[in-house]
Amino acid sequence: MQHIMSLELGRYIIHNGDNTVGRRSAEDLSLLPKQIVSTPRDWQETNRVFEKIGNQENGYTIKSFGSPTAHIDGLVVALLIDYVPATQWIVEQIPQQYSCTKMSI
Repeated sequence: MQHIMSLELGRYIIHNGDNTVGRRSAEDLSLLPKQIVSTPRDWQETNRVFEKIGNQENGYTIKSFGSPTAHIDGLVVALLIDYVPATQWIVEQIPQQYSCTKMSI
């Protein structure tokens, strides 16, 4: 059973099993969307921000390195420019697979 989470605004580490989820540590210098990937857990990118949007109780804009994310062609990407509208995400926790850990600022 999936559990829809209600999150406070803040910075979170997103886990996928034993890995963390975020942008690659090395990217090309273009303004094209940057792919979000699963990386070893000991690599931590601290700029993942869940930002509450609209009136949806559990709708969020997820940012990585300050860039909003979107779902394009089956991939999750960070948008460096207004290529397409950011996706409004519903955050669900799946035990032993996906989870979010709030970071102290």
